Amino acid sequence: MSDRYGIAEWYGAPMGSLSVAERHQRAKMALGHADPPTCPFQARERACGKKGGVCSIALPGQSPVIICPRRFDEGDMIPRWLGEIVGFSDPYVAREVPFMRSPTTGREAGRIDLIVSGDDAASV
Repeated sequence: MSDRYGIAEWYGAPMGSLSVAERHQRAKMALGHADPPTCPFQARERACGKKGGVCSIALPGQSPVIICPRRFDEGDMIPRWLGEIVGFSDPYVAREVPFMRSPTTGREAGRIDLIVSGDDAASV
């Protein structure tokens, strides 16, 4: 039988560091019987909004694999990585930028999730 992935981080905590009581509490959260904790990986304080609360998974003895998109928010990981790829030493980041309006109501109708720009006019 081959190895199977298991939970590596659950609601922001490494699975191996959780006591039995803490695991039971997280199971209650995952089932919707208790409120989830604040996500430690989001820039703004928000409760974990992901069903089940699993941040990363791992094969036994292997490094964790991120499965939650919010986990990438920690330390602006993606904007920094994108900045490195295109050569921006200190990238500017804009999130949730409105880019369309409804022609009938004039209200915002679409958003760009993430814009990364350099600090010179050529990159804008």
